Parts: sequence; structure tokens; C-alpha cells
Amino acid sequence: MLRTYIQANLAFIRENRNHVRAIVEIALNGRSADGSALYDTSIRAAGTVALRELLARFQSTGEFRDDFDPLVMALAIRAALDAVPARLARDPSLDLDHYGHELAGLFQVATAHGKSVEER
Repeated sequence: MLRTYIQANLAFIRENRNHVRAIVEIALNGRSADGSALYDTSIRAAGTVALRELLARFQSTGEFRDDFDPLVMALAIRAALDAVPARLARDPSLDLDHYGHELAGLFQVATAHGKSVEER
């Protein structure tokens, strides 16, 4: 499911490449009349909280190892995904299928049973 979540995020970006880049630019640079940012960071925080809860649930069912902090992992996953539009802006030929496959593999290994980080 984690692999699907990551690859679906990148598939959405791939299929909506120009729109995503435009939305990110607007979100990061949009200002109200008083100059304050228009982007509400609580939206991003809510997504991270939901992902943290999902990771914790998979830990409780034994699908993921139980010795990682679900909040730290959720923040790392979201940071990796949220970095893609800026990367895509710098490199329009970026292979998002390959990128998604690699990110999904990275986080699959990070959450899989086996030796803990301290034991490696």
C-alpha cells in the first residue's frame, strides 16, 4: 500500500505536470492584499497526520517494523514527494515512473521487517 501511495502521487504529477508546477508556483508565491502568504500550511500538516496514522496502523498490524517513529517517516515521505515539482521544474525530462519506483523502494526498505537502524 505504501508503494502504491508513493507511485500514485508521482503518477498524478506526471499526468498533470504543467498544472502541478503552476499550482506550486501560485501556492508558494501567492500573497493577499496585506502581503501575507495565501498558502495554508495546515493542509499539508493534515496530510502528514493522516499518513502518520496509516503508518502507525500498519505497525500495529505487523505489516511494518515497529521500531520507527511514524511521524518522522511520514514527514520524510511527504518531503520526498513534495520535492518532486521543484525538481521537475528544473528538469522537465525527469522520468517520474523511475523516480516513483525508486522512492517507493526506498521507503519500502525503510519500513520493512529486519534489522533496526541501530543494528545496521
